[in-house]
Amino acid sequence: MRKKTVVWLAALVVAGTMASPAGAQVAVGVSANYGTESDFGVGARLMIPFSRVRVGVASQVQLGGDLFFPGTVEGAADASWVDLNGNVVFPLRFSEGFRPYLGVGLNLAVRSSDDTLADDPGTKAGINVVGGWRGSRGAAAPFAEVRGVIGGAEQLVLTFGFAFGGGR
Repeated sequence: MRKKTVVWLAALVVAGTMASPAGAQVAVGVSANYGTESDFGVGARLMIPFSRVRVGVASQVQLGGDLFFPGTVEGAADASWVDLNGNVVFPLRFSEGFRPYLGVGLNLAVRSSDDTLADDPGTKAGINVVGGWRGSRGAAAPFAEVRGVIGGAEQLVLTFGFAFGGGR
């Protein structure tokens, strides 16, 4: 399971690097998460800006993965939950310091456990509906996000983190 997760995350990084338009400033983010079904976790993401010329409006592709540490059913020795996400977000321009965004994307939730008593192991795909805020530019710009997963994992995820790099 862990080997597959590493392969998926590596594929996301390669795809994000290849999809980045020339001159774009890719940002890397780290986060702490809480999911209503998956409990607490940590995550990493790539934030790749796209210019108005390529897609008609300013947007950003976010590719990321989250590793959650779910509570286990009594007797379950080792449970894991990994979310892989690909989202397209669109900024809502209010002011330089207040930068909210909305977006949609795909979620792949991979849940496993060494115990058959664990709640609903397996891989499920769903649709993300995303809303968030990213702080102004700086060495470590804070961000906060709410992600609802429709279908698949069926959960609400709250994320707080910092983005490094990227001039947007």
